[in-house]
Amino acid sequence: MKSFFSLLVLITLSISLRAQSFEKYFKELFYKVHISSTGDMLAINYYYNYRDELKVEFIKINSFGEIYFRKETTDVLPWYSGSFVSANDEIFIWDQNQLKRFNFNGDLLDPIYKPGGDFIQDNQGQFIVSGKSGNYDAKILKLSIDGQEIWSNFIPDCKNITKPLAVPDGFIVGLHRINEQGTDPIEFTKYNPSGEIIKTKQFYINDDIVGLHKTYQGYIATTLQGRLIALNNELDTLWTKKVSEFIEGSLATGNWLYIYQLEGGYFRNGKSGVTKIDFYGNINREYEKPALANFVRSVEVTPDDEVIMVCSTQVDGYRTILVKAIPDILQVTKEQSRDVFNIFPNPVMENNILHIFSQMNNATLSVFDQKGNKMQEVLINNTDVEFNHLLKNGLYFYQLEQNNVVKASGKIIVN
Repeated sequence: MKSFFSLLVLITLSISLRAQSFEKYFKELFYKVHISSTGDMLAINYYYNYRDELKVEFIKINSFGEIYFRKETTDVLPWYSGSFVSANDEIFIWDQNQLKRFNFNGDLLDPIYKPGGDFIQDNQGQFIVSGKSGNYDAKILKLSIDGQEIWSNFIPDCKNITKPLAVPDGFIVGLHRINEQGTDPIEFTKYNPSGEIIKTKQFYINDDIVGLHKTYQGYIATTLQGRLIALNNELDTLWTKKVSEFIEGSLATGNWLYIYQLEGGYFRNGKSGVTKIDFYGNINREYEKPALANFVRSVEVTPDDEVIMVCSTQVDGYRTILVKAIPDILQVTKEQSRDVFNIFPNPVMENNILHIFSQMNNATLSVFDQKGNKMQEVLINNTDVEFNHLLKNGLYFYQLEQNNVVKASGKIIVN
């Protein structure tokens, strides 16, 4: 046990040296950062040159919040409407009637025709698009890799539609419906890859749905009125909970949901920041915006679970504040160690033994692969556990749950 605690101290010191929070002020104006699978950050900056001409450039920011790369571009207009990063670290930017594809150095790869809406890519690289097609109608369609329409569905009587959410058997959208009774329910619809409806469920609450996300435990919808709605794969409502006065922005990674309020929104003059919530609606941590920030523009999370906030400011000529908040690092002493949870060794070799140290009762450790599939489950009951993990080489995620509350989560690396 002594060698274990010595190694744990060394690991904690190593993490502390590598993971650093920062709060950096920029005169550059950017609204979000794109984060690659390796944690690199790329932003799109607007600026006026000496001729008072509005210009656009890509800037890259390192893990210490310092700009180390700039590239002016004429391939992106200042009023572009949105962007996202694909699984292979390509940046897609929709600009007027084109979806433009860039690499992470800001080089234009090719433009694709784009109807308006929110995009995701499926595992074949094709695009699923959802969006409004009128004041009270919506659409959902599929485009090929080169932007050709494969199929299209018209959805009448709809106030709003969420960005599509990829699931193992297709994809899901959330709708705010309109009906003659005036109850205007939220509707969840699952489609197969061919665009055929598999299942539809309605939830009778007259909220404005703004987001739909996937965690390891299930799906969570967010509403503008600050409510969370948890769903299983059959679209059954598991629970609903009001967690905030308003929710305007949200994203999910692994076990966690992050909610926040956007620039110019309802929280314009109130407290604004980011709240980290588990699948059961329990608040895990709150990240406040800097004191000199006006509002939160956007939020991203790195592969190491670091929260990146882009905030607006108007102090001493600065226009943007970039904040990196590292996840909580477990600090233990030999006397405290039996009251906390630890996995050792990590990384671990294939076909080796994992040791779990904990004094929790009736807790469950679940291990997931990178697609969210549960690989193993171990009961923790006030004792140290040794088990052969049977995992192949790769990256996995664990979650320790007790009484429907996530107590710990993290990564397991198998070499």
